[in-house]
Amino acid sequence: MSSRHHLTTWTLVLAALLAAIPAGAAPRSVAPGSTTAPPSAPVTGTSAPPPSPPAAAPMSSPAAQPPDEPFGDSDRMRGRAGINTIFGVGVLPIPAYGVGVGLGFQWRRFALAVEGRFLGTPNFSVAPDRSAFAVLGLGIVSACYQTPLPRPLYSFEACPFAGAGRLHVQPVVDEDTPGYGVASAHPFTAMGGLRALVGWQISHAKAPDLYLKAFAEFNVGFLRNRISFNNIDVWGTFPPVGVVLGIEFSMVMNQPAKWADPIEAEGAAKEAPSTR
Repeated sequence: MSSRHHLTTWTLVLAALLAAIPAGAAPRSVAPGSTTAPPSAPVTGTSAPPPSPPAAAPMSSPAAQPPDEPFGDSDRMRGRAGINTIFGVGVLPIPAYGVGVGLGFQWRRFALAVEGRFLGTPNFSVAPDRSAFAVLGLGIVSACYQTPLPRPLYSFEACPFAGAGRLHVQPVVDEDTPGYGVASAHPFTAMGGLRALVGWQISHAKAPDLYLKAFAEFNVGFLRNRISFNNIDVWGTFPPVGVVLGIEFSMVMNQPAKWADPIEAEGAAKEAPSTR
């Protein structure tokens, strides 16, 4: 009877303890030897975000390597060469024809060239039944500034220049004409002027690029040249002023394919990979 009474008492105590525990509460662990349980963490509907990882220390990048080619297509130094045929008025006693050649280099829109030019006249009269012809040879240094033009043209160039050379006069003698003398007083000459060229690009598919240019130039002589017969001047003006017209066939190594609209798009063209 006594044992049954004690069992009943413990059953009532255990039921009271279970009723005191709130529903859904997780059991709390108690460290061995501890008399109090640790406070339970509040339960929320969402879990806390994980802590962000510590920022990585910046790593020193190696020094930038210089590009293989420090300039773009429009900056690169490139060679140029040309040959031309010319027609001149005023630089010799009568209209003259000739040829010229030039070699130089170009950087961006600027160019510098060394040229050789030869102009010759047909026979002209120096006296009744007496004639002669004249030849002018010049060495020229020119500096050009180039700017693009819309298609179908390519560019416009303005080229101041200076040159020096020699004027040679040769009498025309045949079997029926006795020998006579024609002289060129002060045969050395020097002149300068301005040349304007308009170019058309023939092909830019393969290097070198080919161009056809029409040009006109204005010449002014720095020295007085005279042609005399029997010590009488038959031609000579000061300062000698002339005009030269010509057609030039030229080539430029590694020229930009085309200033597409025209220079403003040059920067964008640099960003695109070169196809040349």
